[in-house]
Amino acid sequence: MLKKGDGVAIFLPNLAEAFIAVLACFRIGAVYNAIFSGFSEKSLEDRLVQFEPKVLVTADATQRRGKIIALKTKADKVVPNIASLHGVIVVDRLHTDIPMTENRDYYWHELRRTASINCEPERIEANEPGIVFYTSGTTGKPKGVVHSGIAFVLQNYIYGKYHMDHHEDDVFWCSADIGWLTMHIWGIAGALANGVTTIVYEGAPDYPAKGRFYEMIEKYRINKLFTAPTALRMLKKYGRSGALKIRPVILGRHFARRRTIRPGNVELDI
Repeated sequence: MLKKGDGVAIFLPNLAEAFIAVLACFRIGAVYNAIFSGFSEKSLEDRLVQFEPKVLVTADATQRRGKIIALKTKADKVVPNIASLHGVIVVDRLHTDIPMTENRDYYWHELRRTASINCEPERIEANEPGIVFYTSGTTGKPKGVVHSGIAFVLQNYIYGKYHMDHHEDDVFWCSADIGWLTMHIWGIAGALANGVTTIVYEGAPDYPAKGRFYEMIEKYRINKLFTAPTALRMLKKYGRSGALKIRPVILGRHFARRRTIRPGNVELDI
């Protein structure tokens, strides 16, 4: 049984269950750490050893560009080294044949069958710890940065409201992975606190076809987008496919040349 202050590590791709796990942690006052599902065993272990979670949430496997990535197998090699860990919750994403350790490993769908739909929210002071994110580790061991949970939601509600000009009828896509803080700022807290429909995509934005990015926007009628200039440069490389009118486009992290997009009532002129 998890309680306020317990650590939950989330080692999942962009699945609905990953977002449900994050929101559940906010509700019960658990402190969570989302870990990029593409990390190596060593990178996963470095973060789990420091974070000392009580529970790890992962999946049997995921797919990336048609290749199956065995997440549970990766986690199994690390879990014995994490003394704090009491349980592993597994999302049966691809229904692969995986070993399940008795009294440690539990399938998500089986736990749901007996879980109550009622869960009173924990009373939490705004500055209590709620999230831990780790630095990349490129200059040494990754270092955990602690964010206060409720203040994080409030701050990013403001970001979303005024930076993105969110309204309840917007359909918003943050193309980041849940393993990166960007998704939690814009795609979870910033979007959901403003009552916005938020789109989640698992996999590469140019797979299985180069037009996948455009298909997503058209199919779900996305009118606001947060992405990286890297993604726009990728689309530009594939050639002009027509302009998509989206308002606004926010570019994260990397510098984009002005010719990649035209700002304003924004037109992606790829």
